[in-house]
Amino acid sequence: MNPPYSAPRPWVEKFLSHRNGLALLPITRGSWWDALWDEADGICPNTYNLKFDRPDGLPNKPIVFRTALFAFGQVAYKALLKSNLGRVR
Repeated sequence: MNPPYSAPRPWVEKFLSHRNGLALLPITRGSWWDALWDEADGICPNTYNLKFDRPDGLPNKPIVFRTALFAFGQVAYKALLKSNLGRVR
């Protein structure tokens, strides 16, 4: 899952109730972040900032976010471990 970063809460709430899969989300101070941090089976902060194309299509001005991958469920957790993308909690 890679929800719109401008309003991830409804997506995160559904992910928390479903508890299966992987989610790419920005690192933030939102309360939904704390819930994911406390409940996810695996977390892998990305070691670099990801650059996203702007939705308005403006060239040379990418949006940069510090992100993390969150895993729920054994299959997703194992995939995260095997990815070698970084340290998994």
